[in-house]
Amino acid sequence: MDHDVAVAWDWEHDEAFVADLERACRARGMTFRSVTPATVDADLATAAEGRVRWKLLLDRAWESDPRFLRLNDTVAAAGTRLLNRPELSARMGNKAAAHALLAGKGVALPRLVDFMPSEWSDFALARATEGWRRPLWIKPACGGGGDGVLALEEVPARFPLGVQWDRERCVLQEDAAPLSLDGRPAWFRAVHVLGTIHLFWWHPQTHVFATVTAAEAAAHGLGCVTDVARAVAAHCELEIFSSEVSLVAPGVPLLVDPVNDPVDFRRRSRAADGIPDEGLAAIVEAAADGLRALLADL
Repeated sequence: MDHDVAVAWDWEHDEAFVADLERACRARGMTFRSVTPATVDADLATAAEGRVRWKLLLDRAWESDPRFLRLNDTVAAAGTRLLNRPELSARMGNKAAAHALLAGKGVALPRLVDFMPSEWSDFALARATEGWRRPLWIKPACGGGGDGVLALEEVPARFPLGVQWDRERCVLQEDAAPLSLDGRPAWFRAVHVLGTIHLFWWHPQTHVFATVTAAEAAAHGLGCVTDVARAVAAHCELEIFSSEVSLVAPGVPLLVDPVNDPVDFRRRSRAADGIPDEGLAAIVEAAADGLRALLADL
């Protein structure tokens, strides 16, 4: 059960990404373990018996299955280095907490106020958001995929999301409408992979990706967008994540959504809103290189 790299996953669309990463790791001489819901019980048992020796573990399944969290704790106690440690991922997955941390470090973000639905006060929230760019965006503080996101021109008298959100902490965020560059919104997904930044155009309505070319980055001065992604990486302590950044004026990026983890690594050839195949291939190669570098430092 000795392996250099282990990746835990339970989402069916991760299968191709994990297979590609395994090939890239093996091509670099690293041994690899894929941990799935079908194998996690056996992996837990061998870990508890001290028969698992993994050097690195990236877990993309811990949020949906507590067995994976137990596996993290067990192998970490035996010396495995955890990537995207669950406690760090959970902290940065809270939009209010991430906003406070990064704003305190000088990163430019849209203004935001957080609240519990039971505390909803149209008067107080209208005062708090006076003069903010409209629409205001209400969303759950935790979670992703667009669930519970709603645009508001004004603060309504009652909490506007359904009762299913009544016990979820929520945020009200200022609009960050982007410039238009070459006929498309200057809204970007920056994927951080073990010290490398992979920048993509990302349409906020269609969610379609396009790779930012070197020529486009130079022509539009998009180094400032990459700098924001690097600043997030410096402070969030996660190894692999993505950020949403809106360029609201030339040279003025706003960090709209600081951390998405796990990253959706579906590919364009299999999903219309997936990452372009060539961009995903570069991400996989960067991940394998980064993992090899981490192993060299252990």
